[in-house]
Amino acid sequence: MADTRHLREQELFVAAMDLPVADRSAFVARSSGDDVALRDRVLALLGKATDDDTFLLAPLPVAAIADRSATAPLGLAAGDRIGPYELVRLLGEGGFGAVWEACQHEPVHRQVALKVLKLGMDTEQVVARFAQERQALACLDHPGIARVLDAGATASGRPFFVMELVDGRPLVDYCDERRLPIDARLQLFTQVCDAVQHAHGRGIIHRDLKPSNVLVVERDGLPHGKVIDFGIAKAVGRKLTERTLLTEATQVIGTLEYMSPEQAGGSADIDIRTDVWSLGVMLYELLTGRTPFAPMNAADDWRGELLRRLQETEPLRPSTELARSGDRLPVLAGQRRTTGHRLGAQVRGELDWIVMKALERDRARRYATAHELAADVRAHLAGEPIVAAPPGAGYRLRKFVRRNRVLVAATSAVVAALAIGLVAFAWQAGVAGVERDRAVVAVAQSQQVQRLVLDALGAADAVGGGEQGLLVVEAMARAEAMLDEGQLADQPEVELGLRTTIAGVQCNNGAAAAALPNAERALLLARQLLPGDDERMIVALHTMAQVLADLGRPSEAEPLRRDAAAMAIRLWPDGHPLVAQSLHQHAMILYAIGKPAEGEPLLQQSLQLARRLYPGDHWVLAGILNEVGHRHFDAGRAHLAEPWFDEAVAMARRLHAGDHPRTARFLANLALAKSEQGRSRDAEPLLAEALAITERVFPGDSPEVVMRRHQFGSVLTAVGRTADAKRCHEQALAMSRRLFPGAHPRTAMCLEALGNLAIAANDAAGGEAALAEALAMLQQLHPGDHPDVARLLGSVAGARVARGRTEGVEAQLLAALAMVQRLHPGDHREVQGRLRDLGFHYWSNGRHAEAEQRFAECLAMRRRLRPGDDLDLVDALDDLGSAQLGKGEHVVAANTFGEALAVARRVEARPSTRAVRVVLKGAPARFRAGEAESAAGLLAAVERVCAQP
Repeated sequence: MADTRHLREQELFVAAMDLPVADRSAFVARSSGDDVALRDRVLALLGKATDDDTFLLAPLPVAAIADRSATAPLGLAAGDRIGPYELVRLLGEGGFGAVWEACQHEPVHRQVALKVLKLGMDTEQVVARFAQERQALACLDHPGIARVLDAGATASGRPFFVMELVDGRPLVDYCDERRLPIDARLQLFTQVCDAVQHAHGRGIIHRDLKPSNVLVVERDGLPHGKVIDFGIAKAVGRKLTERTLLTEATQVIGTLEYMSPEQAGGSADIDIRTDVWSLGVMLYELLTGRTPFAPMNAADDWRGELLRRLQETEPLRPSTELARSGDRLPVLAGQRRTTGHRLGAQVRGELDWIVMKALERDRARRYATAHELAADVRAHLAGEPIVAAPPGAGYRLRKFVRRNRVLVAATSAVVAALAIGLVAFAWQAGVAGVERDRAVVAVAQSQQVQRLVLDALGAADAVGGGEQGLLVVEAMARAEAMLDEGQLADQPEVELGLRTTIAGVQCNNGAAAAALPNAERALLLARQLLPGDDERMIVALHTMAQVLADLGRPSEAEPLRRDAAAMAIRLWPDGHPLVAQSLHQHAMILYAIGKPAEGEPLLQQSLQLARRLYPGDHWVLAGILNEVGHRHFDAGRAHLAEPWFDEAVAMARRLHAGDHPRTARFLANLALAKSEQGRSRDAEPLLAEALAITERVFPGDSPEVVMRRHQFGSVLTAVGRTADAKRCHEQALAMSRRLFPGAHPRTAMCLEALGNLAIAANDAAGGEAALAEALAMLQQLHPGDHPDVARLLGSVAGARVARGRTEGVEAQLLAALAMVQRLHPGDHREVQGRLRDLGFHYWSNGRHAEAEQRFAECLAMRRRLRPGDDLDLVDALDDLGSAQLGKGEHVVAANTFGEALAVARRVEARPSTRAVRVVLKGAPARFRAGEAESAAGLLAAVERVCAQP
C-alpha cells in the first residue's frame, strides 16, 4: 500500500512539473481529489523543487565560466570517477547541471560526454523514465545524431547521462566563424533535418533543439552536423517552459527562444511539429543572425516578454528582419560572404516562405515533418518548385483585420493613403511624372492591387514602422514578393506599372541589383503588350537603362536611351515633358560612354524644350540646368559651370523645402566648381551640407553617400586637410565595395583618390597599387576608348615614375593622350591633363625641349578654355617655366615665373604654397638672367611669408 501511495505521489509530482509554475497547485488539487495528505505531500515536493529552480534560472558567474581549472559545481572535479567514467575536463555548465568530457575505462576504452543533472525531483524517477526510453534511443543509428549511451546516478544521488563525445562547434557559431554563404548553410541545415527526421521516425521528439544542441564537426574537410541530447528532455520528465540555460564553453543560450508556442504555453499535446518549429527558428537565425522572437531590449521580465511575443506577435519575414538590421547588416553579409543588398535579395521570396511555413503558429499549417522542411530547402537549392508559399489573401486579410479592426473600417482610405505615400516616395526618388500618374490610376482602379496594398500595409504595420519612408519600402517589398508569386498574372498592364515604379524607387535608393529583375520584367511586359509607340514603353526603357548605368554597364544602357528618345519624339513632335527628359537622359549616357560630341546637341535641345515647357520652377528643368553645368565643368570650364549649378541649387531649394538628394547633388557640383577655380574654402561648407543631407536621406549604404564622401574628400584635399580627406575616401571605398562587389566605376573612383593621396604622401608603392586596381576595373568596364581609362593610364604611369620604374611609361602616356584626343577633338581639360602628364615625363627624364613643347600646348589650351586668372593657370605657367629653366633659357623662364607669381597674387589673398614654389623656382632664373637685386627681393619676401604663423 505504501509503495502504491509513493508511486502515485511521484506520478503526480512529475505530471505537475510538466506545467507552468502558476498552474501546478490547481492541477494537484484537482488530481488529488479527497486525498488531502497526497495533495499536501506533492505540494511540499513542488515547493522544494520551485525553491531550487533559482539554479535553473540564474546565469553562471563569468569567473566560473572562464576558470576551467576551478572545482566544478555539484562537488565534481577533474579526476573524479563516476562508475566506469573518469572526468577529464569541464565542457560546459548551466541549467541542467554540468557537461564533462570523460574517459570510459570498461568494458571499452573511449572518450565520452557525461552530463550530470541537478533536478528538483526524485533521482530514481528520472532514471526510471530514462530507462523506459533506452530501447527507443538504442534504435537511433544516424550519423547526424550523437548517441546516448548510458544513464545512472552519482554517489551523491545526481542523475547522469553518458553520450557520444562530439568535439564540434555550435551550428550558428560554426557558420559565422567559417563565413559560410547562404547555400552552404542551407546544405548543412538539411543534414540536421535528416537527423531529426530519423528520430521522429522512431517516435522520439527532441523538444530542445537549438544551435548549442547541434554541433558541427569536419570530416575530410567538409562540415557535418551532429544533434546531441536526444531523449534527455523527455527522460527528465518536464517541459522546458522555464528559461533554461545551457552553457557550451562560454556562450549562454536561452532555450525558450527556440520553443514552439504550444510547448512554451505548457500544452501537454506536444508532437513532432514542435521540433519543426525549433528547426525553423534555427534556419531563421542562420539567415538573419537573430531569432525571430528575441526581445529587442533587455527586459526585467525576459521570460515574460518572450512568452508574450510568442503568443501575441507574428515573426517578421527574414528578409524584413535583414532590411531592419541597420548597422548589423554589413557584418551579417560579411559572415555570409556577400553584400547587404545581395543578402536581402537572396533571402527574399522562397527562403522567406520556407521559414514562415516552419514558424506557423497554427500547427496544421506548419510543415508536418522535418523531412518536408528539408525537401523544400533542397528544392530551393536545386532551383526546383517548392511547396511553401505565402498564405492566401483571405488568410492574411483576416489576420490583419483582427489586429486592426478600426483601421480596416476605413479600408478605402488606407489604400488611398498608401498609394499617395508610394507615389510621393517615388516622386522624391525621381520616378518620371507620367509613371506616378499611372501608378495612382492603377491603385485606384484595380481591386487586386487594393488587396495587394492592404496586405503590404499589414506587413508594414506588424513591423511597427512609423516613418512614411520605412512604411513604403516595406510595403513595396511585400508588393514585389506578391508580384513574384504571380498574383497579378492576369493583369499584366497593372504589373507593368508597379514593376516599373518599384524598380525606379529601388534604383534611386541605391539598390540597382535588387531593381534589375523588376526592370527586366517590366521591359519584357512592355514589349509583349505594347508593339507600337507608347509612353509606358518609354518609361520602361529608361528604367532599365538607369539600372544598367548604376550597375556600371552604360554601354548596354545607351541603345535603350536612344530608343526611348526616338519614340518620344515620334509620339510628341511638337514637344512634351518626356521628350525633354529623354533627350536629357540620352545625352547623359552618351557623355558617360565618352561620346560628348553626340551628347552636346541633345542636351541643348532638351534645355530649350524644358525652358519652353516649364517657364517656372520644375525638377526636370533643374536637372537639365545641372547637367549643362556638368558639361562645362567636365570640359575644364568651371567658371562657366558655376552659374548653371548656382541656378540649379536655387531652384532645388525652392522646389524642396527640406532634405532632398537632388539638392545635395546640385550643392556638391556647385562646391566642386568653386574648388576648381581655387576657392576651396568657399566650397568646403557647401559640400559638408551636401554630405549631411545625403546621409540623412540615405542613412545606410548608398551610392549617393559614396559619391558625397568622395567629393568631400576631394575638397578636403584641396584645403590641405589630407588626413581627413583620406579617412573620407576610405569610408567611401569600403561602402562602395559593400554595395558593388567586383568592378564598378565608383569603386575605381575611390581607389584613384586614395592612390593619388598615397603618392602625395610619398607612398609611391601604395599609390601605384591602388591606381593599378582602379585602372584594371575601368578597362574591364570600358574595353574601348574612355576618358577615365585614359586618365588612369596617365596616373599609373606617373606612379611608376615616382618609384623609379620608367619602362613602358612613355608608350602608356602617348596611348592615353591619343585616346582622349579621339574622344575630345579640340580643346578639353582631359586633353590638357594628358599633355601635362607627358610633359612631366619628358621633364623628369631631362628631355626639356619636348617638355617645353607639351607644357606650352597645355598653357595655350588652358587660356582658350578659361580666360582669366585661377590657380590652374599658375600651375600651367609654373610647369612651362620649369621646362624653360631646364633648357637654360633663364630670361624666358624668369618672365614665365614672374607671370605665374602675378597671377597667384591676384587670385589669393595672401601668398600660398603655390606662390612660394613659383618664387623659389623663379629666383635662380632671375639671378642667371642678371636680375640679382630682383631675385634677392623675392627671396626676402618668401622668407617673411614663411615666418608668419
